Amino acid sequence: MSYVHIPVDFAQPKESDFEVFAGVLDAFRGRRVFIHCAMNMRVSAFVFLYRVLRGEATQTEALRDLKAIWEPDGTWARFIEDRLPPLPRH
Repeated sequence: MSYVHIPVDFAQPKESDFEVFAGVLDAFRGRRVFIHCAMNMRVSAFVFLYRVLRGEATQTEALRDLKAIWEPDGTWARFIEDRLPPLPRH
C-alpha cells in the first residue's frame, strides 16, 4: 500500500494541487485507489475534474456525482470552472 499526502488549503486551492492529485491517479491507473479527505469536499472537486478532463465521464455524469456530495460555491466553483474546457457554442 502506498500513501500520498497532498495538503490542499481549502480557502486557496491551487492548480499545482490538482496537478499533483491527477499525477498520482495517473500513476496508479488501472489499480484500486482509496482517496480520503476530511470532509470529502476538496477531493470530490478534484475527482470531478479528473474524470471530466481525462475523459472518464461526461461533465453531466461527473457533476451529478459531485452534487450528490456537495455543491461547490465561491472559491471552489471558480476553481472548477477555470479548469473546464469551454462548452461548444451552437
